[in-house]
Amino acid sequence: MSRILGRIFSGPRLEVAKFGFYVFTPMLTMYFTGIPDFLENQVEPLRRKLFRLNDQTYHPPTASEDIQEYMEALRTRKDRIAAATAANASASHDLAVREEESGSPSSTA
Repeated sequence: MSRILGRIFSGPRLEVAKFGFYVFTPMLTMYFTGIPDFLENQVEPLRRKLFRLNDQTYHPPTASEDIQEYMEALRTRKDRIAAATAANASASHDLAVREEESGSPSSTA
């Protein structure tokens, strides 16, 4: 078998075979992957999965009423965060005062 292949693909014939492979492989690949059935059945589901094309993207409010509602929601959220931060700061201050009063060694670091 190798003797037959050695005679067929020796010298310039090998270069012609390699050239044909290099030229026709991309052409055949583009031909088969460019078929509409292949694109619809194989590529589109993967594309939807990767880029999340079915998900709704964020659309900012455009009407003035929607903007006012959104701003009110932001203010409420900001107030909740500020209240939680103040409560945490107060709790940590109270803890520090108690540690100081009890004379624990952890506060004298």
